[in-house]
Amino acid sequence: MGKEQRVNGQRLRYAVPAAVTGLAWALGLAGCTTGSPAPPTGSTTSLVATTSSSASTSVGSPSASTSGSATRPPYPTDVPADALPNTPQGAEAFARYFMTALNRGYTLPERGAVARLSTSTCKSCAGYEDFFAELVANQRRLDRQPFVFTDVMLVGDTAVGAVYSVDVVVNQQAVRIIDSTGATHQTWTAKTGILVVDLVRTDGHWLVNGVRVRQ
Repeated sequence: MGKEQRVNGQRLRYAVPAAVTGLAWALGLAGCTTGSPAPPTGSTTSLVATTSSSASTSVGSPSASTSGSATRPPYPTDVPADALPNTPQGAEAFARYFMTALNRGYTLPERGAVARLSTSTCKSCAGYEDFFAELVANQRRLDRQPFVFTDVMLVGDTAVGAVYSVDVVVNQQAVRIIDSTGATHQTWTAKTGILVVDLVRTDGHWLVNGVRVRQ
């Protein structure tokens, strides 16, 4: 694995595994091998929109944020207790919960799975929601959960405007987009990489303010 440092007992990653760093990969539709639906709008790396580059700043004490509270749907009531605290451990737990919600949005499919966990300014989250909406409209879904995450860890290069940035090491599974009859309309190839989930605090909760691919 990459270089790590502990601050107040918390692991921080400052470099990514060499096996992942060399991959010019993008989650989601970059791995498709067959037709429609098209990639969500507003995304520069398929399902994950690239936000502004992270600043090389040390992780400090969490601060309050009011991003996106005006138009975000009601906060879910099933967020695990360990994903609620305004702590580094709480941020990591919330990133894990966000990934399970992302999987749910693809496989049910479920509109709002990401919107209620993100700010109204999260462009990558809007891209996910656009794709969920298209799946629902076409009565399609993924035949299995697309993302298996193997490690979740705070990173040292916290994005500007975020409280914490969290690396999620992801194995994207080989999956199919199927309709109500089970017919295949699209396939995704298996890939491995790292998602960076940028988190802020709003109304006493964690929210996702951006999702990026770690290149």
